[in-house]
Amino acid sequence: LSSMDNLKNSHIVGGEIKCETSLGHTMEGEVAAFDRQLNYVALKTNMVSGKCCIQLVNLDNVKNVKVLKEGTMECDMANLPTLNFLKIEKRKQEEKERKSRSICPPSTSMDGRRLFISIRKTIDDICWEDDCILIFQHVIITPPYSVENIQLKKNDSGTKAQSALQHVKKIVDKFWRTKEATTYDLTKKMSILGMQDTASK
Repeated sequence: LSSMDNLKNSHIVGGEIKCETSLGHTMEGEVAAFDRQLNYVALKTNMVSGKCCIQLVNLDNVKNVKVLKEGTMECDMANLPTLNFLKIEKRKQEEKERKSRSICPPSTSMDGRRLFISIRKTIDDICWEDDCILIFQHVIITPPYSVENIQLKKNDSGTKAQSALQHVKKIVDKFWRTKEATTYDLTKKMSILGMQDTASK
């Protein structure tokens, strides 16, 4: 079987299929679940470590499907893992939006970009608002992104906001202290190398 119509009319859960996407990529594995309404199939592939990997395939983006092994009626009706495709799609959209929020303006300084990355390692609720860094929706850091440039947005003086403000200040302070220490060590090493080079001449 190779046509999409035959795929939808067959009992493929528990069987194996090979998909070719419209971009020419191929995927092969055991069918763990099939949602005919949303036109999604979940492929289970074995990993080298022995663990399995579930790949979600949107059949609207597949141009050819080959059924390598037929499933059975019993497999379709068995107690297979239930996949909430709408929830999965929501997570994918949230991840896409998160990446979009991580895109900084071209005019942002290198220090600002590095600070953003440093904060994002421990705080997920962070995004760019023009050339300012917005954290927890109410803590904002304006250029040049020092501790003195951290303030609460809209004069939010609640206990939670104040706690968030102090937390962010500690992170930013540590960022700049680490940067200064690294710069000092590098300058010191360059100075020593310069003295050694002069002495050898």
